[in-house]
Amino acid sequence: MLSRLRTLTGRWGSLAKPVRASLWFFICGVFQRGISVLVTPIFTRIMSPSEYGLYTLFNSWLELLGVVITLRLSYGVFMQGLVRYDRNKDEYTASLQGLTTLLVLVFLAIYLAFPEFWNALTGLNTFLMLCAIASIWATAMFGFWSVRQRVEYSYKLLGLVTILVSLITPMGGVLAVLSTSVFKVEARVAVAVIVQILFYGATFVHYMRRGKKWLVWEYWIQALKFNVPLIPHYFSQSALGQAGRIIVEALAGKVAAGIYGLGSSLALLMSIVNQSLMSTLNPWLYRQIKKGSFNRIAPVSYMGISAVGVANLLLVAFAPEIVALFAPSAYSEAVWVVPPLALSCILMFVYDLFAVFEFYYEKTYLVTIASIFGAASNIVLTFLFVTEFGYISAAWASFAGYVVFIMMHYVFMRVVQRKYMDGIRVYSLKVLVGIFAALVAGTLVLSALYGQFLIRLFIVGALLLVTLLKRNALMRVVREIRQID
Repeated sequence: MLSRLRTLTGRWGSLAKPVRASLWFFICGVFQRGISVLVTPIFTRIMSPSEYGLYTLFNSWLELLGVVITLRLSYGVFMQGLVRYDRNKDEYTASLQGLTTLLVLVFLAIYLAFPEFWNALTGLNTFLMLCAIASIWATAMFGFWSVRQRVEYSYKLLGLVTILVSLITPMGGVLAVLSTSVFKVEARVAVAVIVQILFYGATFVHYMRRGKKWLVWEYWIQALKFNVPLIPHYFSQSALGQAGRIIVEALAGKVAAGIYGLGSSLALLMSIVNQSLMSTLNPWLYRQIKKGSFNRIAPVSYMGISAVGVANLLLVAFAPEIVALFAPSAYSEAVWVVPPLALSCILMFVYDLFAVFEFYYEKTYLVTIASIFGAASNIVLTFLFVTEFGYISAAWASFAGYVVFIMMHYVFMRVVQRKYMDGIRVYSLKVLVGIFAALVAGTLVLSALYGQFLIRLFIVGALLLVTLLKRNALMRVVREIRQID
């Protein structure tokens, strides 16, 4: 055992620092999501569906308001700026922290001037709104720091902070919820915000001391010029994921929002598979586009969609059992939210395969247009569906919104390919439609058999057998992606 541990340690030490950093960042991300999943059964049993619905609503508004308030300055523009101003990284970081803090304070002033308006709009009380603003600021500060750590491959401290926050927040949240019988949501949120301010606020002080200057007009103008045009895209993407929860709460109440929120969270578990696969596939796609090796992209992409699809079919197959494990019987209707949102999760993966061409050739306005139309379709259809068919139908409205989103990206991808790639058609539309039609059919069949566990088990066994027989083809794809060229 000891010799094996030494061997593993030696292999880890022999890896290049960027490789070690990438692996550690991935492990921390999985750990963070894993902890949030593991504590879900606890919170669904110590919080009523109405309370869980309010907490879900809080998180939805947290993401949407975060885009509007901070303009996502800690995202891609910050990474680009670190490269552009590589000799003044600390000054650049402090300056963008200062700009973000100013934006948060401006919104705080606007909120305090009209609290009734904002409370009515969001469905949150004043305490939760103030917590949301504080959390948005702290999370943005952590975003700046984490990007710096990733750029500099300083994975140890980032990993330690991620793990500590991931452990302390849910543990403190459980104790806080159990300590009160009235303000359970407020208690859980307050603990999370206090932990964020203590850990993430320290990163703000760190770079403000090192950078010293919080106002540098050149940096502010550069960041705003780059990011403001992308805000519709960022906001629309957030709306695609969060609009359903918000509209369900507004039209059907907090109990429905809690049930829908649980189903949505379980369906999006497979985003871990999406992100881990795409984090490996994305750099490879850029290399193939740069080299002009377009013929190598489609086979790998088809296999990737199939792999993600199989993972989501497994989730759909055992949705009744997973929901029963994660929550009491009051949440049982959440099972019907899982199938359409699992299909949406597959489309989220396909989006990256299409949008990579738009990003490579810097046609980001096309990305924004598709995001706006997808989000608008989602919002309109969700209102219509929930009003006519009930809150479960919001999941199918979300799926329809993603279909619109993906169709537009396919069209825009073809526009880019005709203009910059001599009209080369990288993907076959017939193959794409065929794969997705098979996944939709499988999802519908499995969801129709929710009362027949043994039949579902037999289908899953057959699916896994086919996957096993295709393992050689899968390994060839893995070797293709890992190949250094």
